[in-house]
Amino acid sequence: MNIIKIKDLTFKTFIPEKEILQHVKAVAEEINRDLADKNPLFLAVLNGSFVFAADLLRYITIPCEISFVKLASYQGTIQQEK
Repeated sequence: MNIIKIKDLTFKTFIPEKEILQHVKAVAEEINRDLADKNPLFLAVLNGSFVFAADLLRYITIPCEISFVKLASYQGTIQQEK
């Protein structure tokens, strides 16, 4: 188990990178199979999904597109339901 220290904080690896990438590859293979005759658009929400999206797209072998959106949440505001 890896331990990472950043300033005064200590973090332990919960899931090893190799295991995560195995699951990302499995998801990509399923997408490749299920959408083989399509041209999917992957929509990644920045900033949180950037690394995952990059890892996933490395394993996508079908024609596809990717786009990014950035969303913001403002403290102290209330969203009205329609």
